[in-house]
Amino acid sequence: MSDDTEPLEDRAQLVLRHFDQINRKDIPIRFEKVLDCLYGALRQQIRLAREIDLMRLRGKLDIDVLVDVKNESAIEQ
Repeated sequence: MSDDTEPLEDRAQLVLRHFDQINRKDIPIRFEKVLDCLYGALRQQIRLAREIDLMRLRGKLDIDVLVDVKNESAIEQ
């Protein structure tokens, strides 16, 4: 990874922490299964992010992406 690359696992953990702040009592019961599904997806995202970070660290994955904020696009280099 380069110096300006944020580890994906850190970002995924942050999203999960935001999800954990949701008070389930504020969510209607009919959405309980959706929350469970979202929680599972977030946990899977963390595992996948960890794998990608390890691949980057070991040099098995080398992708540079340029983010164009003005045009709202990402370009693989």
